[in-house]
Amino acid sequence: MEEAPTVPITNYSCRFCNFVYTNKRALINHESTHYPEKLPFSCPSCPKVFREKYQLQSHLYTHDSARHFKCNFCGRTFRHSSSLARHKRSHRLTLQNHNR
Repeated sequence: MEEAPTVPITNYSCRFCNFVYTNKRALINHESTHYPEKLPFSCPSCPKVFREKYQLQSHLYTHDSARHFKCNFCGRTFRHSSSLARHKRSHRLTLQNHNR
């Protein structure tokens, strides 16, 4: 059996705090946190700031204990739409295995 070729991992270091990322896009996002003037959306409940409004809106759920997203199949509730979407896949897998 042939061995899979290894891909070299490139590390990207922050110019300001030397935090290291293996993904250049993640580094760019991180470095923007060192420029608060470029982060116009601030959380009213904690010191976090965001470049995009949708990022703040998503973050606000961390301060809210309400579960706004409900599974139509079983009624379980979730704080994030992404958690509900992941949960719904489990129903699809369960139904697929049941029908075999």
